Amino acid sequence: MKKFILKLILSLLLFIVGSNIFAQQEALTTQYMFNGLSINPAMAGSDNNLSVTGLIRSQWVGIDGAPNTQVFSIHSPMRSNNYALGLNVTHDKIAVTGRTNISPSYAYRLHFSNGAILSLGIQASIINYKAGLTSLSPKETSDVAFTGDINTWMLNFGFGAYYYTNKYYIGISAPMLLNNNYSASGDKISDAKLKRHYYLNAGYVFDLDKNYHLKPSVLLRYVENSYFTTDFNLNLYYKRYFGVGISYRTNESISALFELFINDDLMIGYAYDYILSDIHMATSGSHEIMVNYLFPHNHKRVVTPRYF
Repeated sequence: MKKFILKLILSLLLFIVGSNIFAQQEALTTQYMFNGLSINPAMAGSDNNLSVTGLIRSQWVGIDGAPNTQVFSIHSPMRSNNYALGLNVTHDKIAVTGRTNISPSYAYRLHFSNGAILSLGIQASIINYKAGLTSLSPKETSDVAFTGDINTWMLNFGFGAYYYTNKYYIGISAPMLLNNNYSASGDKISDAKLKRHYYLNAGYVFDLDKNYHLKPSVLLRYVENSYFTTDFNLNLYYKRYFGVGISYRTNESISALFELFINDDLMIGYAYDYILSDIHMATSGSHEIMVNYLFPHNHKRVVTPRYF
């Protein structure tokens, strides 16, 4: 199994080098690997304890109307440990538009004799989309696209699978399966629809010695009828004290990551993105802060490496 995972990661790296990138609809953070529930409902319960995460992302600092994202997630295995529940809430604001996703999830967990877990997850999402179009003051006041604001609610569904041990993981997911229309009335921006996003991610933890651990990982992202993008990540950890890493998002950014383990329960993370596209001339980059806290069940900690 170890050789299979390593070959899979290498194949993904070779296959997706050179992928083109375009604008995407789904909010994606740099530290998603520490908040997997945001891209895969099957990751519910994967921390083996009640896990609470908060994240704030300021993208393209210095540009008016640049994306700003807040994420809150909570998930936990249940008493039987055969299933888990989770909730992910994401608010993403770009200029006069804003979208809030409220996504409860359920995961069924299959346990294997080697300690591995295969988790199969589903989620439902309640989506609120707002667009303050009238605040744009267009020159062509007769344009029907700007004659009213939009405030609409949508329902969506998604699924995912996640196989993991203490050393490696691989996951696949499609968090949003329906092509929701962003228009409240169906005639203002009828071509603006939510496209399906598919994710495939994998990673492995190498023990360099008893103190240092190296984790390469990759995320392949496909938007239906559109494009592939890829994240390449490499993180180095010293015991359970801190970690540093570097991440490259194809044709978009290169990032520095820092994680500080305050104790077995509390982790604080920070990421800085240096923009590689022409946008870098107008921005100082993107910043992201994350806090994760684990509440042990029945006051008994399940000790596992918190590398993913």
